[in-house]
Amino acid sequence: MAKDSLFRVPLLGPLIAHLGAFPIRRGAARPRVDGALRSRVAPGSPLVLFPEGTRKEGLAVAPLHDGAMFVAARTAPRLVPVGIGGSDRAMPKGAKLPRPLKITIVVGAPIDPPSSEGRVTRSALSAKSEELRAALEKVYLQSLRG
Repeated sequence: MAKDSLFRVPLLGPLIAHLGAFPIRRGAARPRVDGALRSRVAPGSPLVLFPEGTRKEGLAVAPLHDGAMFVAARTAPRLVPVGIGGSDRAMPKGAKLPRPLKITIVVGAPIDPPSSEGRVTRSALSAKSEELRAALEKVYLQSLRG
């Protein structure tokens, strides 16, 4: 999944589409997101999400959008937090091309999605989003030490 505006960027748009990404409009209604997921993601297939909604800057992971947990609750995968250290220097905001610099990737322990017998509550989504935020911050800080 990627924000729809990325698909309008020359070279990047066709590349990420070729790699299997599909556009989602930020703030789209849940039925649209559900439909996109059902039609494009096979059960058990990996799905890459960036729950902060933007590239990382600074040392703290900002509060997350609940979208990642909403998707996880719908598709029932485990979430795997990944920290990518050095990406802000390799591809700063506004840069047209990445710089050939070292980045470090740290993969954290999987997190179970929120669950319930019926519809998952907003508070359950928010609590799990905070758990994911803390896990992301941990692996991100580890990746900076890389």
